[in-house]
Amino acid sequence: MPKKINKHINSFDFFRASIVSILLVLPIYWGFSTDNYSAGMSVVVGVMFAYFSNIEGTNRNRIIGMFYSLSLGLIVLSGFFLSVNFPDYIRIPTLALLVFASSMLSVFGFRGSMIGFAGLFAVVMGFMLHKYSLPALEILKLVSLGGIVCILVSALSQFIFQKRHIQLLLAECMELTANYLKMSDDIKWNATTNTPDLQYRLLKTQSAINENHELLRSMLMSEKSTLISSSENRKLYLLFIEMIDLYEMAIAWNPDFEAFEEELGKFTNLLLPYQKTSELVSEHLMKLSEALRSNASFSLDSSLDEALSEAEKSIKVYVDAVKLPRAREGALMMRNLLDHEQRELEKLKLIDNIYNNLLQESQLVPRRNSQFITTQNYSWNTIKINLNTESVIFRHSIRLTTAFLLSFLFGHALNPDYANWIIVTTMVILRPNYGLTKSRAKSRMAGTILGMIFTLALVYLFNNNIVYGTTAAISLLVGFSFINKNYKIASAGITISILLLYVLNENDSIEIILNRGLYTFIGVLISLFAMYFIWPVWEKENIKDAIKKALIANLNYLKAVNNLYRTKQEADTAYRLIRKDAFIKNGNLNGAFQRLQEEPKSKKNQVSNIYAAVLLNHSFLSGIAAYSAYIQSHKTTNTSESFETIMDYICINLQNAIAILKGKSLAKNPDKCFEAFDVLDKKYAELNLKRNQEIESGILTMSTEMRSKLQEAKVIIEQLKWLKNLSENVLGAVEVLG
Repeated sequence: MPKKINKHINSFDFFRASIVSILLVLPIYWGFSTDNYSAGMSVVVGVMFAYFSNIEGTNRNRIIGMFYSLSLGLIVLSGFFLSVNFPDYIRIPTLALLVFASSMLSVFGFRGSMIGFAGLFAVVMGFMLHKYSLPALEILKLVSLGGIVCILVSALSQFIFQKRHIQLLLAECMELTANYLKMSDDIKWNATTNTPDLQYRLLKTQSAINENHELLRSMLMSEKSTLISSSENRKLYLLFIEMIDLYEMAIAWNPDFEAFEEELGKFTNLLLPYQKTSELVSEHLMKLSEALRSNASFSLDSSLDEALSEAEKSIKVYVDAVKLPRAREGALMMRNLLDHEQRELEKLKLIDNIYNNLLQESQLVPRRNSQFITTQNYSWNTIKINLNTESVIFRHSIRLTTAFLLSFLFGHALNPDYANWIIVTTMVILRPNYGLTKSRAKSRMAGTILGMIFTLALVYLFNNNIVYGTTAAISLLVGFSFINKNYKIASAGITISILLLYVLNENDSIEIILNRGLYTFIGVLISLFAMYFIWPVWEKENIKDAIKKALIANLNYLKAVNNLYRTKQEADTAYRLIRKDAFIKNGNLNGAFQRLQEEPKSKKNQVSNIYAAVLLNHSFLSGIAAYSAYIQSHKTTNTSESFETIMDYICINLQNAIAILKGKSLAKNPDKCFEAFDVLDKKYAELNLKRNQEIESGILTMSTEMRSKLQEAKVIIEQLKWLKNLSENVLGAVEVLG
């Protein structure tokens, strides 16, 4: 527990929460101490407008986003003040239009949705601010002041904290990759731990890694970034590049242990050193993430080399026990496994050298490439093309606007003074998909109840404004620091701070606390009603599109690897961009399936078939990565006609699967693989025969060239068989989905 608390306190979320908490507490304290609460709260609203879009990304994008967020909040708030004196038949549609327009900004991605939320929040705060005795223009000036101060302080603090922020993101990258390696090991090495739950968590981790990589790319690879200006920052950049390669190796880690058991028989215990080496790699990577997070020293210990040495010795033990030529197949399989472990260890050692500044300065000159950054199109055309009934965001905006109108009507029917509590609950909870809406509704209600209980106990036990104010400030910090990690805790913290402000400012505190619970509950019900009945978007409507995109990305990735194999060229930018797209598209598919899992049973059709398609896509990606890792780390021969025949069959299978999802006709794909595999097997048998003849003639030590040819033939045949079977299974799974 202390370790988790320390990790949280050292996180960027806690740092950002500390800044905004100070900026919120100071004007509130000033307002109370000078009896100018209205002015203090106006400044607070401005701080919140700017804060919403202070999310992950480059400092430049963060500041621009905060400026737009503040600007939109001021525009919507001005519109609210202008509509106050209008009759309801004009005022209510005006507010609904402002809600709809703000919500549509979600088409610009997460930052756009946060800027849009400033507009939604402005509508909510308008109900509170217009009751103050201050003139509207004065309120707008104070709101502007709060927002500008927030932007300036955030920009300065982020500039100072930026390198630390990247360190924390990179530490998270290492931790996620270590977890991925560990889960992958548990799935591959231990049949008892290979459960659907573990496979599901592996897919979730893959999605989290992709999101982390996108953030690091935006901060380290931008041509406009000034971060790569010192050896320390170049070191962080190189660490990230090597982590991407290590992640590809992790995805490529997919040995067939059933084949090992069949080939090695009673000697399968010789694989234990390989398992130990793999476990040590993930353990050391986790330790490195902790060292980077705490700025501590780190070095690899000798256990890794010892474990790898034991793994290499196990090959000789097997050969001595079984004897050649009978032992050759098993020895080659173990050699392939050893090669993978060696590549991982070499990569880990390189990461260790970079971390400990053991490379020469000339080796720390990375080439940035902004092509790797996923950019967002912020043109008005993006909104125009989403103004249709097929758009998820358009439907969400209609749903949110309807929920706002329902909240407005219920709130004014019950108590107009607290109508904004219902409205803000619906705006915070409602999300474009059902799963996240349901999750946030549960967390919001649970957090509110916890906050109510705590506040009631505090009010009952103490009658001290200093206690109330101090607790409110601490709760605010806790709430904001957990808002991206644990919404239940965040909701509880923010509820406590808001209720204590009312306790400090109102007389009937018990009634206010109970009303908070009631109106939050009403807001939760309206949100769930809107999500389920008002033009809902179910993930089953979009999951096939995600499968299609993942298949296209996998096909492009396979073709790119084939090109490397044919040309013997090194991986270039074009290849890495295709690889990145495959990782992202498969991560998006995993995310879509996770959302599908959270939806009502009545709305989930063919879940098992969809899950099969998701797992097959992931396995196919793993197969391509394994194929890629081998050809890039070994000297290979020219591709044969038989290889091309089998690879064409695999590619056409994927193309036909894509065609089914597009509703197009299928291409003819006669299976000529049996004859092609027969040719490849005969070539492999010829190599084996040649090696047997060498042994008979007294040449006991295998030449490097012979070992390379035997290993390549073995690996490529196995990879082709695996990819062929996967392509057929993918096609079959897609045919079932229709």
